[in-house]
Amino acid sequence: MLPNRCSIIESNKQCTDPPARVVSIVSDDGEYMVGVSCERHSETFLARVRRLQDEKKLQEGRVKLEPLSAVGTDCIRGDADDLITPQTGESGGRTCQ
Repeated sequence: MLPNRCSIIESNKQCTDPPARVVSIVSDDGEYMVGVSCERHSETFLARVRRLQDEKKLQEGRVKLEPLSAVGTDCIRGDADDLITPQTGESGGRTCQ
């Protein structure tokens, strides 16, 4: 699941716009999501990530902006059996019918 609003906070107020892009860092170890941004804050988010990398507060690597696309399905259920146990990777075993 992704956040339902932009990750940027300006003047102590969270942006209420819906996310339009996933912001991640691509390095030799893999790719790591650092947040989501709306259309208006994409460049602001990129600048912040690069500044945090310069300050060694975030991992070095290429900053990537990936557009989000909506996907619709009638198969998603918010049932406890659908949760994955992080320690074992086992799932509840429910299937979509």
